[in-house]
Amino acid sequence: MTRLQLNWLGIKASPVDSGNAFRTIIIVIITYYTLTILWSFMFPGEYYENDNGTYDHYEDPVGQLLLYILKGVFAIWSTVILLRTRRALREKYEIPEERCHGFEDLVCSVFCSPCAVAQMARHTADYENYGAMCCTEDGLTENTPMDPVAIAGKIELVNTEGIGENKPQLV
Repeated sequence: MTRLQLNWLGIKASPVDSGNAFRTIIIVIITYYTLTILWSFMFPGEYYENDNGTYDHYEDPVGQLLLYILKGVFAIWSTVILLRTRRALREKYEIPEERCHGFEDLVCSVFCSPCAVAQMARHTADYENYGAMCCTEDGLTENTPMDPVAIAGKIELVNTEGIGENKPQLV
């Protein structure tokens, strides 16, 4: 998302906001998993003795409802940011939809999300020549060249030979 200048909601953003996308997403994910783990402590439910002398556990209905809402919101959020990121990548590189015209990003985000993430990562970095790095702003090692659009550089057409074709150059 940082390479495409998107924020944590998958919306085009400034370089500073897109640089904070990774950090914000990690905070959201840690918060989500912490809440789901702590849920049983916050809403423990009740134990009742049945006819056999054993105990049955009954979940707290309010706690279960809130947990389902939390899981639903997280699932929708993760699908939407993946969909928006995939759409931004396709638009940037002018990649046409091949199947499910109009819905390809949605279908891939819902049913093939790990593959979609891997595909986007390979499309936005040259992993054969440059290494990946966990927990960095853009997922790449330091000094890895990036696409000029992704780093919000200003591109100008410069005539490098004095005559002939103008070539794009990062300024």
